Amino acid sequence: MAEVTWMIHGITDMESIFPGKEFIGNFHTHGLNEYDNHRELCIVLAFPGQVAQRLLNDMGLRIAKKETVFTEGIRNDILANEMDVEFISFDNDPTLYVILPDENGKLPSDKDCLAPYKYQYEYAKLIHDNEDYV
Repeated sequence: MAEVTWMIHGITDMESIFPGKEFIGNFHTHGLNEYDNHRELCIVLAFPGQVAQRLLNDMGLRIAKKETVFTEGIRNDILANEMDVEFISFDNDPTLYVILPDENGKLPSDKDCLAPYKYQYEYAKLIHDNEDYV
């Protein structure tokens, strides 16, 4: 078993920072960069903390065990139901933003993606542009 040396930081009151963005969340890692300089991960939707933590820890363990390296793009090996998950970043950002599918498997790039999932690109950009929150 890989030694866990990262932590997950969750900011649960993002709407007070970004008024009107009631579904914005910010669950991100610190310390994944210790594994071959891997980028940190951030979920941008307001999920229950245990759900976000489980998903980030599952991905973190895969990184720590050297099973995978996450990069920009779409992958279908993250969720148990094999729905696509997209990883995006901005500029030379040390963070990869985890873009999750809606209940129909649609990503924000699909025109029929449901709210709040369709706002994830916007939420990721807001968090990226405000460095105090990653």
